[in-house]
Amino acid sequence: MSSKMLQLLARVGAVAFVACGVTELAHHQADPLKTAADYGIEAGFAAGLLLTLAGFYGVHLRQERDLPAFGVWAFRVAFAGQGLLGIVGLATIFHGQGALGPLFPVGVLAWAAGTVVYAVATSRAGVLGRWVAPVLGIGTLAGIAVNPGGAIVIGALWLVLSSAVLGEGRALRPALEAA
Repeated sequence: MSSKMLQLLARVGAVAFVACGVTELAHHQADPLKTAADYGIEAGFAAGLLLTLAGFYGVHLRQERDLPAFGVWAFRVAFAGQGLLGIVGLATIFHGQGALGPLFPVGVLAWAAGTVVYAVATSRAGVLGRWVAPVLGIGTLAGIAVNPGGAIVIGALWLVLSSAVLGEGRALRPALEAA
């Protein structure tokens, strides 16, 4: 997948997050979902989670060869946690209420912990700008902690990262081959 496509998907996901957060500030989401706004909030959340995975993958490709070993594992944990949350969001839309309930906290924990450890690895790799690691780690934690409206923080985070990191002129590095 090209760096432009990864950037586009991340930006669309970021906009979905922002729309979800703004709607959530204007309308309290019911559980079970009752109104179009309830479904819209959940759909924006799920779309934001799943589409910004492309941006996260793009950030990873920029520095994969220089990451310490724990950084590769942290990426996998964070990616899996974020993806799991997106799937939980989709299941909630189809079920009409909180679905896959026990998996939600597991996904949040994996996403938060994996992203923070990945931010540390990003800082150690030194490939990306110094500001990227703290913005990624703190921004993700702040987005998770702020409620309602945390999705706006995550959306802003990915708008910035998709423009500044994925939008750079240099091409993405090819993935490492498995040993």
